[in-house]
Amino acid sequence: AVLNCAPSGLRMLPCDAYEAHGILYRSTNVRRDDSTYRILHSEDGACSEHLRVAKAFYDDIKKGNGKALFFCVAGQNRSATLAVAVLLLSGEPLEKVLGRCSTARPFILENQGFQRQVVELEAFLRRTSISEALNAMIHSRGVKRLRSSDSCGGELAQPADTEKTTNGSPRVQLELRVPGLYRVFEVELPARATIAAVKHACVEQVNAHLRTESSLQLGRSWLVYHDDGASGWDDVVTLDLALEEEAIEADLQLAV
Repeated sequence: AVLNCAPSGLRMLPCDAYEAHGILYRSTNVRRDDSTYRILHSEDGACSEHLRVAKAFYDDIKKGNGKALFFCVAGQNRSATLAVAVLLLSGEPLEKVLGRCSTARPFILENQGFQRQVVELEAFLRRTSISEALNAMIHSRGVKRLRSSDSCGGELAQPADTEKTTNGSPRVQLELRVPGLYRVFEVELPARATIAAVKHACVEQVNAHLRTESSLQLGRSWLVYHDDGASGWDDVVTLDLALEEEAIEADLQLAV
């Protein structure tokens, strides 16, 4: 069974083939790999929809003695955080869980905000019994009860396409992939922005990441819009659209 924790391009998946081979496929759309995103619980301790979905999914698979794969874009932050949290709720100590991770996949959980929420969850569980903690989090005020999905395309925590800041301006998030860095950046932007403004925000976020490890920064770069499958077409088509003239200049293409 597979739980997709960031289902971009979900409509492209061969759901019928999965079912035919006995693979259960579910999803919960953790839309941002960002340190401020509340992936596990709200600030007042209310359990997130993502965590309830992940726990219910894991429990169902465990009852049937099956195996579960938690996945997102890189299998590094969103899915790893939910997998660790589910094991904590199942009674395993955090040190033991992370010890196993360190031998199998030592580069997970670099998102410091997600790290903090995992530690908060462990602290909450240590103060009470696991059953009491889970019950309290699920029934915290303002939290919807767990829902389920009957189709592999069902997204169990659907966000709005845009958010609003305190001044009411609509905001959107885009996924930025940078070849060679092997990770995805979540960049927040105004709903309406020029290409120059988009590029500036992207470059700033990548440079901020690079500065945490070295003195390197981006040199020459250009933007390409990528869509894994344009909606409304009869056939799924991958679309790559150059957003800057530099991306299609002959001398650059020959150099690359």
